[in-house]
Amino acid sequence: MIVWFYTWERASVFVTEMQSEGRHAVILDEGTCFMWGPLTTGGIRVAVSDIVLDEDGEWPEMETRESEFANVLSGLVGLFAVSGPLLLLAVLAIDRARDAGRDPRDSVEILVGLICVAVVAGAFAVMGPVMPAFTRFLRNDESLASWIVRLLVALPLIV
Repeated sequence: MIVWFYTWERASVFVTEMQSEGRHAVILDEGTCFMWGPLTTGGIRVAVSDIVLDEDGEWPEMETRESEFANVLSGLVGLFAVSGPLLLLAVLAIDRARDAGRDPRDSVEILVGLICVAVVAGAFAVMGPVMPAFTRFLRNDESLASWIVRLLVALPLIV
């Protein structure tokens, strides 16, 4: 959570109190505060974790879950959002090519180019959310499939 203060002294006392409770707390605008003053920057922000540290000062074990389905679904929504305007541009390009009296093959080339751009944009939209899971898969040295994928990636680079 972020807490705002109007003086550096109050912010530093709050940070000390939170750290004594076992929370991680840090002043975010310390340099800006001393350079411009807290009133000109809108105050001093303090970031405080909601998690309390153990007695040893270690972070407690937490189970995190990521939904790969939600990541892929968000990528598909991004693909849909990108492909709509690209298809509109393709239709407008085809219409303009017909009006200019050009060869119909020019409009097909434009359409193919726009479809290629849409496919690449879609690949990036899907790869982004899936990349952390794929990276974990690639770094798994015990998996035979991981070694095969690495070989298939490295082989064209070697050749």
